[in-house]
Amino acid sequence: MQVIPYESLTAIPWVNGGGITREIAAERDASGILWRISLADVSHEGPFSNFAGLQRILTVFHGDGLLLETDDGPLTAVPMMPLPFAGDLAAFGRLQFGPIRDLNVIYRPSRIVASVHPVSGPAILTPASQSQFVFLVSGEAVCAGRVLAPLTTVIDPEAPIELAAGAKALQIILAKTGG
Repeated sequence: MQVIPYESLTAIPWVNGGGITREIAAERDASGILWRISLADVSHEGPFSNFAGLQRILTVFHGDGLLLETDDGPLTAVPMMPLPFAGDLAAFGRLQFGPIRDLNVIYRPSRIVASVHPVSGPAILTPASQSQFVFLVSGEAVCAGRVLAPLTTVIDPEAPIELAAGAKALQIILAKTGG
């Protein structure tokens, strides 16, 4: 089990140079990203980075949402609703009502199956057999007697995480495939 406070995350430039992200955790191999979980502060509109051969799940957790303009039509990212799309989808992000913060899961679908599940308290998240990440969006939570601050991530919790009433979290599950 690993507990990662937001304050320990390092800001790094986006692939397209248009902003910054804070990587929570990642696994890479000789071919590049196998999976990556990160947070992004989006304060201005612009093109999304191209992650050819990868899939994305974007979840807005702060702010009023984001409109992605694509050649296939618009995609709307609303708060606490995971939005999956291809990593190489040409998309231009339009802020609808001001800046947002989002959690991104980027993964290679030939090797990883990923899912993001919003959870509202009161709730108890139990340890999983696959890789599990719990990102506390807001409110109070406790794991193994440790009080978790908002924006903290717990990787592979060894004890249940108890979300207090009104708390919000994003549970990310990563499972390796045979590919």
